[in-house]
Amino acid sequence: MRFFLTIGACLLLFGCTPGPEQRWGEERWDTTTNYRLTAEIVSWDRPIYGEGDFLFAGDLLIFEGATDDALFSVYWSKYDSLLFLGSFLRQGRGPWEATDAEAFYFPNSQTLVTVAYNPLGHSIRIPLDSAARLFDLSSWTEERYGETNPIPAYELVPIDDTLCIAQTFDGHNSLFSLYDTRRETWEPLDIPYPDDRGSMPYGQRAEAYMGTIVKHPTQNRFAYSNANSKLVLLFDLEEGKAQQIERPFCQIPEYEPQGRDRVRFTANHDNGYQLSVTGRRIYCADPRIDRLDREASIARNGYGAGYVREIFVMDWNGRPLATYSLDRPVCFPTISPDDRYLYAFALNDKTLEGYLVRFELPN
Repeated sequence: MRFFLTIGACLLLFGCTPGPEQRWGEERWDTTTNYRLTAEIVSWDRPIYGEGDFLFAGDLLIFEGATDDALFSVYWSKYDSLLFLGSFLRQGRGPWEATDAEAFYFPNSQTLVTVAYNPLGHSIRIPLDSAARLFDLSSWTEERYGETNPIPAYELVPIDDTLCIAQTFDGHNSLFSLYDTRRETWEPLDIPYPDDRGSMPYGQRAEAYMGTIVKHPTQNRFAYSNANSKLVLLFDLEEGKAQQIERPFCQIPEYEPQGRDRVRFTANHDNGYQLSVTGRRIYCADPRIDRLDREASIARNGYGAGYVREIFVMDWNGRPLATYSLDRPVCFPTISPDDRYLYAFALNDKTLEGYLVRFELPN
């Protein structure tokens, strides 16, 4: 299947317009309710030592990060506790192994997909009609790709059995490309870089716009957050066409080339939002870290880089819904699929050990 984008240069016509205070769209949340949330500690029978990404797959929580010789640990969520079920996907280069991987869950098909690449691609699909499938290699399906053409991409996000969306470093004026894993072919999508640096090599522009792409759990709608500025885009890929939905945050990174392949940022703008999504909402967690004044930002915040205490909530059309103020800094905030709880890691100031918390969310 081939997708053709119809939005082109109209990217700049949508979304927020910077005001005199340069809040990049955050002012649209001034009229929404700010909820102050208090954490409760989540108990578990086997703690994970070391914070990292995690995701929900039904009533399971799957944590990334090596435990012993495996890349993922899985827990069953029961009331306010987590029960350890086991670890899966061994570290290695042999069959049914990976050196590193990221996990994605598709609720419609109850399928977990792990994706590894650098520079060769390697995906494993695991049916999750039962948690036992995670430990039953006979139920897994494996695919390797990129041997003919190494993958010049930053993050592969699977869309279906064969297509992934990614940010590439392949010299095209495009924020995103589609990758067909079976044909090992790339198709740039016609969403150009939203700046006027036409003379800048595209590889360097790609570095300035590295970020995170997240997919709606059941639809081909996507949210993108730039890591280097407060820029968030929402767009669709449907029936061979793509359409931008909204640009709720609109800070364009300011940068200049540095050497052959690098860039240097020239404006004191913030790091980008950390995204977590459900079928109803998008949650944008703000780390409040100024790129050119990192240590001063940490001192001002009173907590380390990567931690957050403020979250902007919107729907999938970019409409502001609320803001959350957390009673403590957390990292890797992740929302339960029913929008009832925000789970995250927090840090004990005295022992410097991480622990898991959750916040009950307003209706």
